[in-house]
Amino acid sequence: MNHADPLSPTAERSTSATTLTRRALLATAAGVVPSIAFGGDPAGAALSWPRRPGQIIQDLTARAHGPVMFIADSTTAKHCDRFGRELAKRDVGPFRVDLNLARYIAVERPLRPSAVAAVKRAREAGFDPPTYVIGLGFSDVLNGVHVKQFLRDPIAATATIVEPLLEEIGADRTVVFLNLFGTVGSKSSRAKMFNAGLADLLPRWPRLHIIDWASVAKKNRWWHKVDGFHYTYSGGLHRQRFVIGAMITSAQLRIDDDLRLAPPTTSVATTTTTSEN
Repeated sequence: MNHADPLSPTAERSTSATTLTRRALLATAAGVVPSIAFGGDPAGAALSWPRRPGQIIQDLTARAHGPVMFIADSTTAKHCDRFGRELAKRDVGPFRVDLNLARYIAVERPLRPSAVAAVKRAREAGFDPPTYVIGLGFSDVLNGVHVKQFLRDPIAATATIVEPLLEEIGADRTVVFLNLFGTVGSKSSRAKMFNAGLADLLPRWPRLHIIDWASVAKKNRWWHKVDGFHYTYSGGLHRQRFVIGAMITSAQLRIDDDLRLAPPTTSVATTTTTSEN
């Protein structure tokens, strides 16, 4: 099973060889140190959540843990103003964080581009990392277009919801999903169903990993608001720290994937022939 713990001691110490994106290489060659960009491409003023529900935080500085992209929704939107600073403190970079309220994984809506669209937009901006961390799922299983299918067959429906994103990212990239946890009613039951569907995808996607947010959240129910899946002020801080740990862990998972899935090396046998006089 491709499960990992971002809060383990090894996760804190994990490092990887830094690979620069094309855009970062150009910036480095020009003597420019890329900085955090809020709001979109190119850099602009920080967005207001009520008026414009999306925000992008990007820093192309090469650091120990990266490149990595995090795509999420309102469950990780709290304290987004400090996300970039905290990632830099933890030596993550280059990174791109794309947050959007009520986002679906693969279905488009006005002002709420899907995770698939977020990947495409990042590539258009020159950010095409080998590692992705995904914190999505509740919008799809609570009120998405696949809800009826999900309630009939959650395993098959989860594949329908998630695989378009995996296909867009590419089978050669490492993808880390945070599983779901809800404290009440349908949020609780559908989170468990979605998590089972994610686990069912692991054999088909060898670079897909699940990081167990649900177990951590279950032990800290007081982090949640009354709706059962958004977070309080304190809970939002804990959620953000967990996500940063997952982004650090993902860098090591990518290295592990490359080693585990590398094609076997073949040795050419040499034959020595001796001639008799």
